[in-house]
Amino acid sequence: LDAPAPAPRLGEHTDLYRRNSVPGGESEHPATRNAISARTGLPFEGLRILDMTTFWAGPSCTHILAMLGAEVIHVESTRRPDGTRLIAGIPVTEELWWEKSPIFSGLNTNKKGLTLDLQSAAGRDLLNRLIATCDVIVENFTPRVVDQIGLDFAAVQASRADVVMLRMPGF
Repeated sequence: LDAPAPAPRLGEHTDLYRRNSVPGGESEHPATRNAISARTGLPFEGLRILDMTTFWAGPSCTHILAMLGAEVIHVESTRRPDGTRLIAGIPVTEELWWEKSPIFSGLNTNKKGLTLDLQSAAGRDLLNRLIATCDVIVENFTPRVVDQIGLDFAAVQASRADVVMLRMPGF
């Protein structure tokens, strides 16, 4: 074992890891290697994700993607807000209590927020226009919810042919 040493300086090993990691290692195609080495941001920078999730599994998934640089847009409804707003123990007598949940704040770090009325034609139209700009759609509502508003995979793919759609259970 080596003797303890001071912690490395920020960025001290960056070039070494970029050369030796996959993708972007020395054995990779030069065009790919140059594109990756030119990137100075986080791994998912430039990826746009529509986050229609609530409670735990979905928000945790998209939180990790947001922390790794993806632009994550979390959609809620005033009729059915993200459940983590409601389980924090903040009394309803507190001003703006729905904005003070530490659980909600922790799971939505680095995300943008949008409130839509998905029961209205205008809300669904705006959601469809937003879907056309997203690379990934993540939802974890009960199956009937997304189907009732006409957002099965075929409908989403009609808006964005190369979309990745992740449907997962709530927990």
